[in-house]
Amino acid sequence: MNQELKKKEVTQLVARCYNTLGNERTVAFLDELKDLGFRLRDAFGSLDRHRRHAHPSSKERHISSAREQVNEVEQPVPRRRHHER
Repeated sequence: MNQELKKKEVTQLVARCYNTLGNERTVAFLDELKDLGFRLRDAFGSLDRHRRHAHPSSKERHISSAREQVNEVEQPVPRRRHHER
């Protein structure tokens, strides 16, 4: 099986394992599944950390651009005098 499972599908899989394999082997299967989940999280987590830190200059450019836009918006609007309308 190589697909994402929804909660209901996981429940059905566990029930099927329990009915087919029994308690002890189902617990061992779930323990291995949990360990696999942690290993994948760690592997993809390290890739994600690398991706987030790979282009700090791009991040700085976005922050700088956003600050410039905020500064433009915060500039006081010149007041018109009554006779300038």
